[in-house]
Amino acid sequence: MNININESTLIQIQLAIVVVALLVILVRSYPRLSDGKVWLTRACNYALVGLGVFALLAYVNFQPFSPRQQYRDSFHYYIGSKYFPELGYTRLYACVARAEAESTDPSVRISAYSRLIGDIGIAEGQANVVTRLVPARRYIFDDAFCRSRFSALRWDNFKSDVAFFHSRMSDWNWTATQGDHGFNPPPAWTLMGGFISNMIPLSDPALMGVTLIDIALLFGIIACMVWAFGLSTAAFAVIIGTATIDSWDMIGGSMLRFDWLFMAIFSICTMKREHYVLAGAALGYAAMLRLFPAVFALGPFAGLLYAVYKRQHDLKATYANFFAGMVISSAVLVASATAVYGGDAYKGFFDNSKRHAAVIALNNVGLRQVLVYGFDEKSHQRTFKTLDDRIPWRTAIIEARKKVAPIYVAVVAVALLLFIPAALSCGPWQSVALSALFVPFMWTELASYYYLLLMIAATLFADNWKVAFPLLGVGVVSGIGRLYGMNMGDFHVLLSAVICIGALVIWWQINTRTLFWRQALSIFRIRKT
Repeated sequence: MNININESTLIQIQLAIVVVALLVILVRSYPRLSDGKVWLTRACNYALVGLGVFALLAYVNFQPFSPRQQYRDSFHYYIGSKYFPELGYTRLYACVARAEAESTDPSVRISAYSRLIGDIGIAEGQANVVTRLVPARRYIFDDAFCRSRFSALRWDNFKSDVAFFHSRMSDWNWTATQGDHGFNPPPAWTLMGGFISNMIPLSDPALMGVTLIDIALLFGIIACMVWAFGLSTAAFAVIIGTATIDSWDMIGGSMLRFDWLFMAIFSICTMKREHYVLAGAALGYAAMLRLFPAVFALGPFAGLLYAVYKRQHDLKATYANFFAGMVISSAVLVASATAVYGGDAYKGFFDNSKRHAAVIALNNVGLRQVLVYGFDEKSHQRTFKTLDDRIPWRTAIIEARKKVAPIYVAVVAVALLLFIPAALSCGPWQSVALSALFVPFMWTELASYYYLLLMIAATLFADNWKVAFPLLGVGVVSGIGRLYGMNMGDFHVLLSAVICIGALVIWWQINTRTLFWRQALSIFRIRKT
């Protein structure tokens, strides 16, 4: 059965799920209603589970086993990983243009010669983060740049795979795809991605099979949370992850886009079950897949330092085992990727990451998005008719970021004053969940679809039901913003503000005021000898 619900209806469904979940938790937590009434608590838990199932189905547009394909994203991950030895991080769009310049279709050749492609490090500084586009014809005639890096068989396969993706996209979408941000995953991700893409010949059924790996990972995430936290917490986390931020269409229908989330969830679940080495190894794997999950270890690191300071040997051993697992898995993955792709792979990755971090995008979420919003008239602009309209805006944002840096540092300092005592006042797995909320305060912003990570913070519901209100508040604000058609830029600024505020509230909730100050001041107390 082919169910195809339009975006507006899906947003309404997701907003309704969040609102009903909020009402259910209010009933469950209200003393006069819930005290001594086991049946009511049980009914609320069942309602949460039902809402979680409905939220998951809505997330995949009620097509869990035949989800929509996202060819634009699949192109980057399939082609980028399969031909990584030849393309690296800088040659994807240039080599696609060269491949299409050899096409037997005159219209394809003309398009390749006239195309502007994304500058992902190929222009040696001639195109900066403001314009980002360079003429493809600059590289079409350079055999050394693309053609000579391939064997004859690999080049023919490359041209065939490029033609496959082009045929599945409109000309407008294909052209826009060639002006995107390139292939960005770390070499550790490319180990598995490259293995899959080289093992599976490209076809529509094959791509659907690859997409279903992400569906399997989603089910794996839920199974892990049920195992570690129980049905109601798992259902609540699913609601927060799938009904509050973005739809499946943002990253679903692609290739291994949920692997980092699975490993991060597996980490906190095994930590809850007190398998600390395994938990560290899983988080190390997640960090090697997407880097930013390393932030989830911030709380455990603070806990380790505090345990050493207070001579709490059992807690020190717990965190030491966690970090030992993390270091071992990270080292194994880096060594494996280096052995397969060479020593320059990680150098290329870090160079590419610097360029990618400098890119200014409307769908980024983070504290800096809030601070630069409305800094001046140009930085406030969020709607554009042409690509050239974005140039003054990007320039204004770059300047605004420099000017708000002191404010950013001050806000992060306040956030740390709330976060560190919260992390110290709870157990090891809770410190990981609290650390996930520090991501929006990072200097480098993430795209909104990575905020599936709120599922990790949602596991705190198992320990403190009050965290449900700021997390569901994010969902309510997000749903209303999407429902009323806010433009992309304004919406993501609002989302950034709500997530940052929600994080501060949750860190405060974890502590009583007395405990907060006692823990905060104990960090600076001189140990008596």
